[in-house]
Amino acid sequence: MNRTARSVLNHRTPYEKLYGQTPDISVMTQFQFWEPVLIHNHLVTFPSTSTKILVRFVGFSDSVGNAGCYKVYNEATGQTLSRALLFRLDERLYEKYEVEPYPSRPNGEPDDVPTELIKSRGNPEQGEPSPIPIGIEKMLNRTFLLRDETDGSRRRAQITAVVEEFEGQLDSNPQRVKFKAKIGGSNFEELIEYNDLMELIEEQKEFDDGTWRFRKILNHRAPKTKKEKWTVLIEWESGERSWEPIKEIYTGDKYMLAEYARDHDLIDKWDGPRMKIRAAAKNSKTLLRMIKQTKLKSFRTTPVYKNGHKVPRNHQQAMDLDRINDNTKWADAEKLEKNQLFEYETFDDHGHKSSSAAPSGYKKINLHFVYDVKHDGRFKARVVAGGHLTETPVESIYSGVVSLRGIRIVTFIAELNNLKVWQTDIGNAYLEAYTNEKVYVIAGPEFGELEGHIFVIRKALYGLKTSSVRWHERFSGVLRDMGFLPSFAEPDIWMRDMGDHYEYIATYVDDLTIASRNPQAIIDVL
Repeated sequence: MNRTARSVLNHRTPYEKLYGQTPDISVMTQFQFWEPVLIHNHLVTFPSTSTKILVRFVGFSDSVGNAGCYKVYNEATGQTLSRALLFRLDERLYEKYEVEPYPSRPNGEPDDVPTELIKSRGNPEQGEPSPIPIGIEKMLNRTFLLRDETDGSRRRAQITAVVEEFEGQLDSNPQRVKFKAKIGGSNFEELIEYNDLMELIEEQKEFDDGTWRFRKILNHRAPKTKKEKWTVLIEWESGERSWEPIKEIYTGDKYMLAEYARDHDLIDKWDGPRMKIRAAAKNSKTLLRMIKQTKLKSFRTTPVYKNGHKVPRNHQQAMDLDRINDNTKWADAEKLEKNQLFEYETFDDHGHKSSSAAPSGYKKINLHFVYDVKHDGRFKARVVAGGHLTETPVESIYSGVVSLRGIRIVTFIAELNNLKVWQTDIGNAYLEAYTNEKVYVIAGPEFGELEGHIFVIRKALYGLKTSSVRWHERFSGVLRDMGFLPSFAEPDIWMRDMGDHYEYIATYVDDLTIASRNPQAIIDVL
């Protein structure tokens, strides 16, 4: 009686695959394997006062009695019995029958608490990181891809509401609620369970990193009647797949359509006065260049989805998404990033461009926001400078990083010397260092009232060509002041003599691996 989901069955249970319906597993949550329970003793004879006997729960009787029939084992007789009614032992009965309390249910723990099979490495009480689940309140407005339809197409849906089966379910049992999802651009809505929704969101992660509007043409379909038209199966960058008329695809990207027609010997069938496929596919070099230009152009406008949320390409798209979703999540993310920039005194404000001039010898560049959605639902915005507009310095511009072999050696040494190994990173690391590049920017609309102001960049802002090496120099100075020296064999492994042992810090830009008997003391200084 297997009720466990299998990946080979598209994460469905063998029971559902066989019978076509979702099994009810509520009965399986009542008892644990080998848990001591009581059953009625049908062989009791007068004048005995005991009507129950102690047995062990071992499973379910699928072919005996009703659907809730259990299988128990009598240790006294060695028999396996089927019973529809079991009694759980309380503290008094454990003493009466002289058995140890079942370890998976400590005193006072409710019956519906699941057994923790895999323990987290993090300890929240000690401030260590622990996984952050996706909350119900964070599911609204998320988008996800539905599973393939019979014709190979795939549509995107958006969560619009939470549906409770009974009042108070959201508080008492949130993982059993359902979600109302709007399908594509239509008004059709569908109910989806929480677990199914989590699977669909996880499956679409492979489509997060997009580079153009649609990846490729997967297939084509010839018309069966005179009224029908040639269609192609398009895989869009968002992960959706749909059948589209070749006329529509030709209007949007005739060169990619011409490439597909050439590779599948369809030029003679598709070429015509309104669709000049042959001319588009004639020059292979021109065709390749045009395809690259089309991809680059579409990269700037194509929608990108990350962890179930649409990620904007620029400030205007971010504000539009806030308006559509009726929230301020992207605006709040931008505000947090700007506050940090001003807190670190990243810019020198020289006033509005209408009344002030840029300092002599400084080059004008641009900056923009880069947006992301973390796995725990946090919205992130990062200001990045247009360092590609500056000259490449003659000196090295890269920050050294520890090798994988170096990390293994530090871990090995820590194990030999009973050192604790911690890993951490330094927030806003680059902003701790100053830049020596002479550059300035004109503040855009994302800076609100400061739009149009001349900002001279003082700190090693992300995107500048020398920011990485400036941060490396800054952090190296801090480690030397703390008494650490770089290893001769691996310069990005820093060592400090503690008398009877050494402490180690392996650096990978702003990520640190610390081996010490008291790593918290090092983090406090940093």
